Amino acid sequence: MRTHHLHACAVGHSEVTDKLAFRDYLRSHPRRAAAYGHLKQHLALVYHQDNIAYMRGKDAFVKTVLSEARRWMTTATIDSSMTLNRINK
Repeated sequence: MRTHHLHACAVGHSEVTDKLAFRDYLRSHPRRAAAYGHLKQHLALVYHQDNIAYMRGKDAFVKTVLSEARRWMTTATIDSSMTLNRINK
C-alpha cells in the first residue's frame, strides 16, 4: 500500500503556484482537507487497480478546491501586504 505521494517541479514551473496554493489551503481548512482525504480513501477502495479512474474521481473536487485556494491565496496575500504596510508605517 502506498502511503505518500511526492510532487516535484522544476523551479519556475507554471504549476508550482497552484500546487502550493492547494496544499496551503487544505492545511488552513481542515474540513476541506478531511473531505479530500475521505474522497481519496473511497476512490482508492473502489479503483484500487485503476489509477486513471482514481484520478478522474478526484478531478471535480480538486478543480473546485483549487479555485477556492486561488481566491484564498489572493486574499491572504492582500491581507499580509496590508499588515506589513501597517507595521512599516
